[in-house]
Amino acid sequence: NDDHYIKRATTNLKMYKYTDVIDDCHYALKINKNCVKAYILLSKYYKHRGQLSISKEYLNKGLNISEENKNLSIHISNLKTELSIIEKMENLFEKVNEQMKNGNYKNALQTLEETMILCDSKISSNYQSNKSLSILKSDELRGIPIRWRLLRAEILIMNNDYHEAMTIAEIILAKDKNNSEALALKTKLLYIMGKSNIDNAVKYLRKAVYYYNKNEDAKKLIEKIPELEEKKKEIINNLFKAEHYEEAIQKYDKLINDCKEIYLTGIVLIILLRNKSTCLLKLKKYSECIECTTEAIEILKSIVFENGEPKSNDEYKHCKQQDLFFELYKKRLEGYIKDENFQKAKEDCEIFKMLKPIKKKLNIEELYRNEKIILSNLEREKGNNSFNDNDFKKALDFYNKSLEIYLNNNKSYFNRGLAYMKLFKYEKAIEDFRNAYRYDNQYIKAINNLSICYLQILEPEKALNEIGNIDFHSDSNCVKTYNISKKLHDMYKEIRNYSFNYEKSIEKYKLLLDEYHNYKISGYIDVLIYKKIASLYQNSSKHIEGIECITKAIKKLKDLVFSNGESESKEEYESCGKKDLFFELYKEKIESHIKIKNFSSAKEDCETLKMINPINKMLIFQILKKKGNIAFKNDDYKKAFEFYKKSIAIEDFRNAYRYDNQYIKAINNLSICYLQILEPEKALNEIGNIDFHSDSNCVKTYNISKKLHDMYKEIRNYSFNYEKSIEKYKLLLDEYHNYKISGYIDVLIYKKIASLYQNLNKTKECIIHISISIEMLEKKVIKDNNPTASTYKESDFCDLFIDLFKIRAKSYFDDKNYQKAYEYYKDLFHMCPYDHEIQAVVIIYNSYSNSGYNNYNSYSSNGNNSYNNNSNSNSRRERKKGSNSYSEYECCTILGLDQNNNPTIKDIKNAYRKLALKYHLDKCKDENLRKEYEEKMKEINIAKETLMKIKGKN
Repeated sequence: NDDHYIKRATTNLKMYKYTDVIDDCHYALKINKNCVKAYILLSKYYKHRGQLSISKEYLNKGLNISEENKNLSIHISNLKTELSIIEKMENLFEKVNEQMKNGNYKNALQTLEETMILCDSKISSNYQSNKSLSILKSDELRGIPIRWRLLRAEILIMNNDYHEAMTIAEIILAKDKNNSEALALKTKLLYIMGKSNIDNAVKYLRKAVYYYNKNEDAKKLIEKIPELEEKKKEIINNLFKAEHYEEAIQKYDKLINDCKEIYLTGIVLIILLRNKSTCLLKLKKYSECIECTTEAIEILKSIVFENGEPKSNDEYKHCKQQDLFFELYKKRLEGYIKDENFQKAKEDCEIFKMLKPIKKKLNIEELYRNEKIILSNLEREKGNNSFNDNDFKKALDFYNKSLEIYLNNNKSYFNRGLAYMKLFKYEKAIEDFRNAYRYDNQYIKAINNLSICYLQILEPEKALNEIGNIDFHSDSNCVKTYNISKKLHDMYKEIRNYSFNYEKSIEKYKLLLDEYHNYKISGYIDVLIYKKIASLYQNSSKHIEGIECITKAIKKLKDLVFSNGESESKEEYESCGKKDLFFELYKEKIESHIKIKNFSSAKEDCETLKMINPINKMLIFQILKKKGNIAFKNDDYKKAFEFYKKSIAIEDFRNAYRYDNQYIKAINNLSICYLQILEPEKALNEIGNIDFHSDSNCVKTYNISKKLHDMYKEIRNYSFNYEKSIEKYKLLLDEYHNYKISGYIDVLIYKKIASLYQNLNKTKECIIHISISIEMLEKKVIKDNNPTASTYKESDFCDLFIDLFKIRAKSYFDDKNYQKAYEYYKDLFHMCPYDHEIQAVVIIYNSYSNSGYNNYNSYSSNGNNSYNNNSNSNSRRERKKGSNSYSEYECCTILGLDQNNNPTIKDIKNAYRKLALKYHLDKCKDENLRKEYEEKMKEINIAKETLMKIKGKN
């Protein structure tokens, strides 16, 4: 009975016993050649085998029989439905092939899985892993042709779902361990996931070919895997080492495409992408480097982490591919920094800190420098946003914070300079633009703006000198500024020829102002030139004209600094940043009113003057005089005031003299302050600029200053002879004591001596002298007998304590007294938690805390104690005098290069040439200075040779 065979065939089909299905169907057809159900079952059998054309043939046969026999017409509808499904599957499969050909693997996977669902309606399609694009479970695909399942695995590989692809291979091999295609797939997966080497991969691929001699994919892999490895080595040896980066990139792109064509991705592709990204970095193609490393990182994450992503950054600590992650994140981090995508760089930096590579050396100094660069630039970007919103004061706060984090941020200096320009603080802007150029000597835009600032403050000669000292011809804006500066300088120089001809000077100043306006330079310069003209009118007794000019200057300044062009409150004058200039202008105007006896107008302006500075001149003098005297009466402040803020005392004494230039006692005390802060040259200059001979105290201070200045100047001649410098500093301190000057100066000189001992690696002597310095400072300014880190932090001398503690902590570390060193570093961390060098030490120590000081000692001796203060590169350089060993970072610093810019051999040679010309011995006639030049050239030569060797190896 054919019906019995059909029922058994149907049952076998449900149980995936396909061989039994085909036998029963053929028996049924022998009994009844018009058995339509047999044709339908045969169609399903071939559908499950993936042979859609044969499946379609059996359906058409069944349909023809049904249409010819009315008794069988009930099958027509079912047959047509099955036919439409087969046709749809054929169309979908063609689409899969087209999508794969175009490299659209994501859509290819979706289309293939849609085809599989049509093939077997029992498959559940609601499965979704955390990251996988697949909607099917591999262990539910028994009814799907093996060929299709293997194809799905290849597409999953191209979608970076390696774990699901491996599951497919293992399911098939569990059923048939000799399945050639599945064995080849598993072998390839193990190789590209970094779990097998080339030799093993080739061995098992040969085994797959042995099982099935027509396995062309396996044969191709046997040929391609070693070939790709050889080509990779050729690129490195023949192109990369020869610095032919463009050609190397082209070769890498071809290899990458070759790999993708045979679905050879994973670690193989990651290595190629990594090497390509190195070339892109060398060519400064940072966006492409980021794209390249991102692709590599995503593939590696898919291999290492089960769901393609770590649950948290902590998982990076223990993963098996730390070295590769380290390299990729390092390159992408550098790319983000150079491309100024600092938010992304910050995210990468957090991951980068988690990585502790086994084979690669972790440069903590570089890591924390990068972190500082990132955090600094994030603050700079906030400042730029405020700047664009015209909130320049808020922008300044962000720029200040940016520079607190990373002092060498040339762009923060530049942006802050622009903010200062908007606030008419041109002197500060000049300083910032100079720093911007100092940290990047290609940043000629900074010098252009610096020159514009000088033009605004009526110093065209300086503007001309600044822009003339650089190679400005390649920049059109600089050429324009140079020509303007030259013209204005010539006109301003001409005015000086008429210094006693007031009328001619006035005429020339007016022409100069017109010329400024012709060049569209106006604003602050108008105020200064009107002020100059007003003074000339006053000198020629034309007070009315002078008042008119000074009124114009005041109005112009108000228009610049006040939003409504007028101020009615003391607070606005206080916050405008030009209070002193307003004071001078109103003072000059009042004097002119008094001279023409216009007392009512003078009185009105006096009211404004009081609002600008409510304390009258005499009262200011009395207060400053009293404050200056208190600075030398220790009884009032328990001997603390002689230490307290010498810079404030200096400013007070200078103001006292400013308000009464007969009060030479103020200058005498000012000079004594300079002596206390180890600046005898300034002390000598200050007292030497006044007529001091009539005052015995001033004469005495002058003689002391001269003697101390000569001794201090002599020390500089021994800047590279530390032993001699120590001897001279001790003599200098004795001389101070002979003149009965002690206290704050002792703290500073003992600090200097300690630093010199540190440079000599005499740690014991360094500890003794720095401890004396700290104890003296504590005795004078700390009341608490048992001070803590909080006590030091709250002190007015916190910054000085930090400097002293850094020296002492470093000395204990160098003396291998790690317990003591760590105690001081913990105090320092509390005092300045945002200092990344100190953070680094504490983090390193804590990471070795479980195994104690021995491991910490081991770590430090491996050359990783790179917490040394980054900002103190000069002292680090001095410490290595006489040594032929510098780090790459130190070599770059010596030659004035930025390591982050990956200087080329050409850059190194150019930098060396400039310094060699600067320190050429033929240019130096002074014998003492000649020794210094010799030392400097020795250092420069070592730095150049070291960098050239490093670049040669790379």
